[in-house]
Amino acid sequence: MFKTLNQIGFFRHVLDPAAFRQILCTSSSHMGQLRNTTEEKSEAIALSTEAIRSINTRLANPALANSDGILVSVLAFVCHTVG
Repeated sequence: MFKTLNQIGFFRHVLDPAAFRQILCTSSSHMGQLRNTTEEKSEAIALSTEAIRSINTRLANPALANSDGILVSVLAFVCHTVG
């Protein structure tokens, strides 16, 4: 998944803090699966929760609700779910 995202230039557009946290969440979750530990899993949950809070705060503001950052953040969540 990361190779494909890199090829399409997705990471060049990840300037939004929520999207970055979600990508870190995906990485942490993947490391937890590889190591078969719960430490990375709890970190992944915390990062994802922070990303959701950030998105929800901005969605409540009509001026920020349809920004590029929100779109990239939602795409990061989709990639995490699919991957």
